[in-house]
Amino acid sequence: PSLQDALAAQEGTELLRSALSFTGLDVSLESRAWESTIFAPMDAAFRKLLANWGLSESSLTDISQQHRLGCLLKYSMLTQGPLEKSDLTNQLPPYGIASEGHRVAAVSTLCDQSCSAG
Repeated sequence: PSLQDALAAQEGTELLRSALSFTGLDVSLESRAWESTIFAPMDAAFRKLLANWGLSESSLTDISQQHRLGCLLKYSMLTQGPLEKSDLTNQLPPYGIASEGHRVAAVSTLCDQSCSAG
C-alpha cells in the first residue's frame, strides 16, 4: 500500500496525513528508490509536536510554514531503511537514560540531510 493508504488504515493519523500531503513529502517518499522508517505520531502527539516547534494545526495550510513543517516531518524519518522493533531495541544503548525513563539514541534523519538551519 502507499504511505497515505497505510496511514489511513491507522485511526488517529489525520493530522500527519494532512501534513505529509501539504508538504509533498508523501509523494516524495513514494518516489524514492529506498525504503525509510517513519515514526508516525497519533493526532494528540502530533499536536504537541507542532506546539513544541511553534506551529499549530493552522500551519498545515500556511504556505509560509511549509518549510518548517517539512523539517519537523523529516526529523521523524530515518534514512537507514526499514526498521523492526528488534532493530530499535538493539540500537538503543542501555545507558543515556533521559527524563521520565526515555532512552535516547542518535540516528541520522532526513532532516539531518536536507534541512538547513532556520
